[in-house]
Amino acid sequence: MDIVIYMREEDFRHKTDPGVYAYWSMGRVPKNFETLDKIYIAVQDKPKNCAVMGFVVCDMFNPNDLNGETLEWDGAT
Repeated sequence: MDIVIYMREEDFRHKTDPGVYAYWSMGRVPKNFETLDKIYIAVQDKPKNCAVMGFVVCDMFNPNDLNGETLEWDGAT
């Protein structure tokens, strides 16, 4: 199962830089999501206007760490 996460444009630029191993904390864990599933990233460029910028493959998924690194991926992807 693939998911979509929404972030600010500056967060997107940071989390998709080559050489950055990025993570995302989630307050609510997606059901049926697993490592190697796709994480689509959407960025809000104007109020009420979001665009999907692309996707990354989830390298690590830790559903028990809701305050830390729930999802991890390689920013170069």
